[in-house]
Formats: sequence, C-alpha cells, structure tokens
Amino acid sequence: MGYLDYSIIAFYLLFALGIGIYFSRRASRSSEDYFLGGRSFPWWMIAFSMAATSFASDTPLVVTEITRRDGLQRIWWVFVAVLTLIVGIFLFSRLWRRAAIITDAELEPDPLVEPESICDRCMACVQGCPDAIPHRTEGRTVSIQIEDKTYEWADVHMGRCTLCYHGGDPRVSPFIHKTFPGYEFDVRKQDISEEAAYKLCWPFSLGKWRPTEEDPSGYIVEGHARIQQWGGDGSYGIEGSRGCMRSCFDHREQSGRIEQTFENGPFIKRPRWLLSHRVPNPGTGGET
Repeated sequence: MGYLDYSIIAFYLLFALGIGIYFSRRASRSSEDYFLGGRSFPWWMIAFSMAATSFASDTPLVVTEITRRDGLQRIWWVFVAVLTLIVGIFLFSRLWRRAAIITDAELEPDPLVEPESICDRCMACVQGCPDAIPHRTEGRTVSIQIEDKTYEWADVHMGRCTLCYHGGDPRVSPFIHKTFPGYEFDVRKQDISEEAAYKLCWPFSLGKWRPTEEDPSGYIVEGHARIQQWGGDGSYGIEGSRGCMRSCFDHREQSGRIEQTFENGPFIKRPRWLLSHRVPNPGTGGET
C-alpha cells in the first residue's frame, strides 16, 4: 500500500467520525431520533440506506459462496426477496408504526410510572389555561388501564385548547389586537371540535392576503406567521401551553417534586396576563 491508499483510508475514517460527532447531539434526544433519525429522512435517503446495507461485508460473501456452491440459478432468492420486501412494506408498515416499533433490537421497557405520582391535582393547569381544562370538581376525566395500573387525567376540551394554542384566541395574542381592531371572539363560548378549530386557526394565522400599506407583509396575521417561520418544524404555538405544561412545570419546581430545576430563578418569572376577547377599536373611540 502506498501513500495514496493510506490517505484514502484516513479520509474515510475521519469523514465517518465527523458525521458521527455532527449527528450525535440530535441522536441523543430520544430513542426515535437515535434509531429513526427523528423520522425526518426523505424516501430516497432511506432507499440508499437499505441498498447500502445489502453491500455490507457479509452479504457479498454469502452470495459468492452460494453461487460457487449451487450455481447462478440459486440467485433467484435474491430477486424474490425484493418483491416480498415491497409487498411486506405496503402490508405491514402501518402496523409497525401503530405498534411503535423503532428497531429490530429488543429494548427493555422502563417501569410504569405510579398513578398520581406526577399529578397531585393542584389545579395549577386550570388556573393557567384559558378555560380548556375542566376543574376536578366537574368530574370530567378520562382514564385508561395499562397492565395493573389505571391512569386518569382531565377531559380537556380540545377544540378550545386548539383555538388558544394556535392563535384563535384574542386573549392570548397581541397580534390579533394589532391586526383586527374591533374584533370580538370569546373562546369560552365555543363548542367546536379539535379538527374544526385547526381548520379555523391555520388559515387564519398562516394565510395570506394582498399586501397593503397597513399590512405590507400580506399575511392575515403577520405575527402568527412569523412565529411559525421561526419555529423551524412547521408548527407554531401562540398561547405557549401556559396551562397544561408551563403552569405544571412551575408548580412541580416550586413544590420540590423535580430534581432538575431551571437556572436564573423560577420557571415562570413574570405575572401571567390575559387580554380582552374584545379588541379595542381606536377608530370608534373604545371597544366594540
């Protein structure tokens, strides 16, 4: 072997090591990121990965041995495998996804969390959420049983939750107050489904209108659209899970129920606010 051969080998090893270091942080986020790349690969990249697997060190050696021993007519099983793989993917891929299978390797399950060991029914979520989570006194809950444990949680009104989170509630969006003077919409009086709320919020928040001197961007609600663009993953949140997540995190931190706390003070550092569901109209001298 000469200098060029060693250079090629060294370049390959450094390239492989560099890829591993570059993607190590992303892969360490979760098991799904580690085994499936976060389900973010395009189809052609997955196809190249499967083809590369067939050119591993074991497969060519096996095919060579079978050909030497049985002749070329024995290679039919390679071509049949292609057809069976295609049919198998179309028939079973949905079942694999539903079963949450992410790797052929056997993974040891974590022990089940004890019921009510996380939620102490403090109702901080109800106080923080703009009227999508029912109070425990209402008795509206959902429960499931996994093995010998029963888990119960509030029966959240997902239509109102979606309206709040995705920019349909004037109380949590100063962008609506800026864009629609005189607008009035009370989420607390709505009884629509989650799907209907999505159909209302997404075009309302991300849709475009003709650019004007008042709104040169052309977006219906520019602030909502900018948040969606800055998020980077296609979704967006206006209300920011202030009840179901943020209020819960803050309570668990203050009550000492978690060991890893946030730096630089408490998780929620400023007083919570809610705007009016009636947007003032300066042109009429007050609220509508």
